[in-house]
Amino acid sequence: MNKITLNTIKKTFMTMVIMAGISFSYTSWATCSVAGDITQPSSYHSATELQIDSSAAIGETLGTFRFQTLRPGSAAIVTCTDENPLLTFTSHYPMASPGVFHTEIPGIGMTITNIVLGGSLPFTFNTPENPYEIGAYFIYIITFVKTGYIASGGQIPAGPIVRAHLENVGNLQVLDGLLTVPITLELLRPTCVTNTPHFTVNLGDVSLSDFNAGGRTTPKNFSIDLNCSGGSFSTDVYVTLSDANNPANATRQLGLSPDSTAQGIALEVNNRLGLVSFGPDLEGLGNPGQWLDGATGVGSYSIPLSVNYVRLPGPIKGGTANSGVTYTLNYD
Repeated sequence: MNKITLNTIKKTFMTMVIMAGISFSYTSWATCSVAGDITQPSSYHSATELQIDSSAAIGETLGTFRFQTLRPGSAAIVTCTDENPLLTFTSHYPMASPGVFHTEIPGIGMTITNIVLGGSLPFTFNTPENPYEIGAYFIYIITFVKTGYIASGGQIPAGPIVRAHLENVGNLQVLDGLLTVPITLELLRPTCVTNTPHFTVNLGDVSLSDFNAGGRTTPKNFSIDLNCSGGSFSTDVYVTLSDANNPANATRQLGLSPDSTAQGIALEVNNRLGLVSFGPDLEGLGNPGQWLDGATGVGSYSIPLSVNYVRLPGPIKGGTANSGVTYTLNYD
C-alpha cells in the first residue's frame, strides 16, 4: 500500500501600509548647525488603497501615492559658517537599483520624488542662501515598480522613509520623513488556498500481474483543490511537485520512503499534460519541474493528477511501498 502525503506551501497576499510625517531636533556638526522645530504631519492627495497587477513586466509602474507634509510650528534653520548648505535628500530604505529603493515586499520597489524641489531621490540640493530655512512643506510622490516576482502584497512599517543630510559637513542628518498613515496594496489577482492541505492517496494492494507490458500499474486519480478569492482579474496557477524524501530529485520517478520494505519499484505522477518531472520547492516562475496548470478567477479550481507504480530494472520484492511529495503553488 502506498501513501502519498502532499504538504502545501501556500502563497498568500498581504496588505501594505504607508504613512508620512517629518520630525526634527536641534543638532550640530563641524561648521554647520540646525536650530528650530519642524514637525510636518501629512495630508494626502491620493487614495490610501492601491490595487496592483502582479503580472506587469519587470520595471513597469504598479501604482503611485502622493502626499504632502506641512509644518505647523516654527521654522528649522540650517546655518553654515563657511558656505551654503548642500542638502542631500534620500530614503532610509536601501537602494535596489539606481533610483529605486527596496520596500521590504519581494518584487516591489519604489521611487520617491520631491515635487517642491523637483528631484527624484537621491538628489543633492544646493541651497540658495545661508542661513537656509527648511521648507514649510514638501510634496512627495511614491511610485511603486515591479522589480521581480510578486508572490503577495505586504507592509511598509510605520517609521522613517525620507531623510535629508548636509552633504558638505559629514552627512549631518537634518530631516526625517516618517510614514504615519496606512496605504494598502491589494493584488488584482485572486489569492488561492487549498481545501485540504494534507491528504493521502491509497493505491491499494498490487500484485505482479497488475503491472502492464510497460511495467506500470493502473493510475489512481486525485486532485489538489483550491478556493480562490479576492481580486478582479484571473490568475495563472503554476505548480511544482517535490520529492519529500529526496528534495534534490529532478527525475520523473519518485523513490520509496525509508520505511518501505518493497524493492524494485518507484512511483510516477501525471498531470493534465503528462508525466511530471519533480523539482525544488522554490518561489517564483520558471523553476525546474514547474508547469502552468491553467488560470482561475474567484471560486473553485482543481489540479487533476494521478499516480501509479512503475517497475525498475532488476528484481522486485513485495512489501510496503510508501512515498511522499510536497507541492508549491505560484500565481501570476
